[in-house]
Amino acid sequence: MEVLFIEIFTDFKFKLDKEQVTNTLKNYSYILNIKKIMPIYNSLLPILYEYVKPLGVFNIEKNIDLHNMYKYEYIIPCIVSIGSDIDKKTNYYFSQKKIEEGLVLNAMATSYLFNVASQLFRCIYVKTSNANLGLSCRISPGDNYLPIKYQKYILYKLNKNNTFKININKNYVISPAHSMAYIYMADKKIPINKKDHNCSECQGRNTCSMRKDLV
Repeated sequence: MEVLFIEIFTDFKFKLDKEQVTNTLKNYSYILNIKKIMPIYNSLLPILYEYVKPLGVFNIEKNIDLHNMYKYEYIIPCIVSIGSDIDKKTNYYFSQKKIEEGLVLNAMATSYLFNVASQLFRCIYVKTSNANLGLSCRISPGDNYLPIKYQKYILYKLNKNNTFKININKNYVISPAHSMAYIYMADKKIPINKKDHNCSECQGRNTCSMRKDLV
């Protein structure tokens, strides 16, 4: 398979997991009236739609850098983001003491970010499966396989000139806040499957509200 140029996607479906959002917000029951979640959720849907700017970026390239994963021929660095405007809107609610609206909008934005990542995975899957390449599950810096410093490596690969206005600080925290950087490994030795993420291998699996319990 030839190494591809960087692929950029912005045409994502607007989809949320309402149950996922609700489960996330139950953690804030001490300051959030659970009965108000759905009315607030419904009122904020058009605001979320207006303020998000989804972006997905990936590249399929020869694996020459990750020596601890030398057995895989290709590496696929990825970035997903829904932009900074939604962070500003969320922070605005908090600054106006509209805590409930801020919490609900933040949870909705996080759910949408994960959905964008899932949609991007399907794009990657089509390309790799057509080349008879199987994919590893998503590997995020800070998980068992990849040190957190690789956040910077991924951004260097895909956002070298800050084309997408996604930044990283000295503690490897990415901004805008609703952004993620991660990789897949690809190889003909990996069975072709549609499993995007294995929550059982994530260090944050015990506290993550986005966890898929059946993996």
